Amino acid sequence: MLVGLAACFLIAQGTSTLDQSVGSGKELAIIAAVVIGGTSIMGGRGSVLGTLLGALLVQSVSSGVTQLGWKSQLSDLFVGVFIIVAVGADLLRARARRSR
Repeated sequence: MLVGLAACFLIAQGTSTLDQSVGSGKELAIIAAVVIGGTSIMGGRGSVLGTLLGALLVQSVSSGVTQLGWKSQLSDLFVGVFIIVAVGADLLRARARRSR
């Protein structure tokens, strides 16, 4: 539903400025938002609130890197570290559930 709403806002800006590659290169940020939000990368359930908080964290990191004047590639590095930490925590949580 939110993607449809975002598309309506994008189209409302006018089709003369509509770029066909909108959203290209955002795959890492999208996957990071979902994984950091608590959805298991191995399959499973997640929550909309968790994904929203994950997206907020990813965007905050990107904005923080920009505000500090650092190279934009560093935001991808930080997001990658967050993904590794989230997947590691998920694997530890799954191992703890199996040992019960």
